[in-house]
Amino acid sequence: MHLQELTLSVEANLAQVLAWRGQVAEARALAASVAASSRQAGLVRTELAAHCYLAKISLAGGDFEAAEDEARVAVALAPGAPTPGVQAYALLARALLGLGRVDEAVRTAAEASSMLESFGTLEEGESLVRLTVAEALSASGKRAEAMAAIASARAALLARADKLSDPTWRERFLRDVPDNARTLELARQWVGG
Repeated sequence: MHLQELTLSVEANLAQVLAWRGQVAEARALAASVAASSRQAGLVRTELAAHCYLAKISLAGGDFEAAEDEARVAVALAPGAPTPGVQAYALLARALLGLGRVDEAVRTAAEASSMLESFGTLEEGESLVRLTVAEALSASGKRAEAMAAIASARAALLARADKLSDPTWRERFLRDVPDNARTLELARQWVGG
C-alpha cells in the first residue's frame, strides 16, 4: 500500500507532540530518524517537516546554532515543498533573533511573510510566521511596524479561530497553541488588543 510517507508524516508529528510534552530526547531522536528516512526515500515534504521540528526543539532549548542549522536544511528543501517551506523561513528568522543577528532575522521574516501572502494561508505555521515578523521588527527597533504586525497577526488568528464552531476547541486553539497564545499576549501588551 506504500504507506511509508504516511508513517513518516505521523512520526514527524509525534516528534512534535513528544517535544511539547517535555520528552525532548525522544522527540529529537524520532525527528532525526524521520529526516534521515525521508531523505533516503526522497520524501521532501516529510524531511522538511522533520527538520522544522528539530529546529523548534532546538529553539525551545535555547540552542540557537542548532536551530539555525536545522532551519537552513529545511529552507534548502523548501523549493520542493513550498507551502510547508514557509515555516522553515520563520524558524530560521527566530534562530537568527536568538543569535542576535537582527537585521538578517528581519529580512528572513519578511521573506516568510511575503511567501505567506502569496499562498494566502498555510496548513501549519501561519501564526509562527506572523508572530516572528512582529518580534523581528520589535527587536530591530521598528516599534510602530511591530505593533501593526502584531495587530494584523491577532486579526488573522481570530479570523481563523472564528471558523471553529465548537467553543471549547476555539478556546484551546487560542490558549494552548504556543504561537497563538504568544500572539494574543503580545497584542495585549503592545496595542491593548
